[in-house]
Amino acid sequence: MLADGIAGLGLFTAASLAWGWYDATAGIGASIGLVLGGVLADLVSWRVGFVIDLPIGALLMVDAQRHIAETPRRTAELDLAGALLSTLGMVAWVHGLVQVASDGWGNVVKLGAANLQQMDTAAAQLTVQGARLPEAVLRMTGG
Repeated sequence: MLADGIAGLGLFTAASLAWGWYDATAGIGASIGLVLGGVLADLVSWRVGFVIDLPIGALLMVDAQRHIAETPRRTAELDLAGALLSTLGMVAWVHGLVQVASDGWGNVVKLGAANLQQMDTAAAQLTVQGARLPEAVLRMTGG
């Protein structure tokens, strides 16, 4: 297999190869899915698009159980402060963007929302230091 040969050269990590396969599969699936969906909708009915996903999904679930190892369980406490701060920061960010799209940058409320988002993200990062499972908070805030 080509991927095994490339991995043997030491040029890519296993994770980068997995992402490559995922991206290639997603691109091919999206392309074929659009064409096949159009053909089926034209020849049979648009309802076929809802039915065709069921057997494919069932096959993928069975195959995943056979080939993907179970992830070890980790216990962790909920980082409530980090979750609340991250949520508040994202709400402020989205609010600011929505208002800017309609009114422009001249309003103090929009600039305040942007500043609040930045300060809130920094505060969320500080709470991560004491969390037992901080990965989720880091990914949400972009840290």
